[in-house]
Amino acid sequence: MRKNEFVKEVEKYFINIIKLCDNSTYTKSNIRQVANDACSFLYLKQNENQNPR
Repeated sequence: MRKNEFVKEVEKYFINIIKLCDNSTYTKSNIRQVANDACSFLYLKQNENQNPR
């Protein structure tokens, strides 16, 4: 994955988190779930980059 693609993916997660924060129908647990997904994604990509196949 190229750097720009990675940055775009990360931006998508944070934009979603911001949208959830702006939307009063979402609870903290919804926002936490998106944040957890984002962290999982980042962790997997980081490992992928360190261990190229």
